[in-house]
Amino acid sequence: MQAHKLITWLSIPLMAMMVSVTTGNVPRVPYIIKGCVLSASDQKPVEKVYVSTVVGEEEALTDKNGNFELNTWEKLPVTLQVQHADFVPEKIVLTDVSQKQVFRLKKK
Repeated sequence: MQAHKLITWLSIPLMAMMVSVTTGNVPRVPYIIKGCVLSASDQKPVEKVYVSTVVGEEEALTDKNGNFELNTWEKLPVTLQVQHADFVPEKIVLTDVSQKQVFRLKKK
């Protein structure tokens, strides 16, 4: 019985160390990326732009005002893909997500 308790007490710190090692590259809370997509030619908002992370599965669509919000667990820097049928697609690398991002897309 004593050996069982000892094994249990030894396994708890070991499991905690394993979790901290395997999750070391992931933020403790998701990053919230907020932004707006505009047309480069006239500075008007672009609706229904597909915004996604290159790594992972996070995605969003812009609203009628060109705004989007995306939550990601990816560590910085994070690369976003910005795509719309009428515009040239872009990949953008973000190193700071504390400010609202503004993207300007060029028409095809």
